[in-house]
Amino acid sequence: MPPKQRTLALERLRAGKTRVLVASDAMARGMDVEGVGVVVNYDPPSNLKGYVHRVGRTARAGKSGTSYTLLKDSEVHHFKVSMAKAGKAYRPLELPAQQAGLARLAAEYERALAGLQWTLQEEREGRLAPSAPMEEVEQAYGAHLRTLESVDDAGGSPAPAPVPEFAVAAAKPARAASGAAGAEAASAAECESARRAKLAAQLLRDC
Repeated sequence: MPPKQRTLALERLRAGKTRVLVASDAMARGMDVEGVGVVVNYDPPSNLKGYVHRVGRTARAGKSGTSYTLLKDSEVHHFKVSMAKAGKAYRPLELPAQQAGLARLAAEYERALAGLQWTLQEEREGRLAPSAPMEEVEQAYGAHLRTLESVDDAGGSPAPAPVPEFAVAAAKPARAASGAAGAEAASAAECESARRAKLAAQLLRDC
């Protein structure tokens, strides 16, 4: 992410204009923002040092804070071992209310992911700059949807809705993917990461 865009995202967070900031480890490194009450790891860190660095964005200067880590079943064991090594208790948290809420929003998430896939494809093919402001991305995607609607047969499947607005400041990881299979694998991984990010955003809104 360009430094100017990163600075703008942090300024909006500090000013309270942005309530939810989705960030990669690279984006969050060295980030010092007062008043961060909740940190959600939308994927588990690869090591304990990374975990400590992430959750350290909250509970600063003697203030209280809360952190959550979203885990798949296959990730639980490694996370529990890491917490045990750090002398921290593993406290699983069931969120039936949030799970029910997320189930109701499943269609919206699917539409948002469709928008993300379109954006990544446009970037790969050079029609959209990776550093383009969100407003420009939304306008381009809106134009794409209107084009789909204009050629959609009567009674056909509705076009996906625009990506919901929320601040995204996630640097895209470099991927050594080659060929169609590599591109599909990279896209699938990016979409899985985005899915987790949206779950984290929903959890933050419900806190």
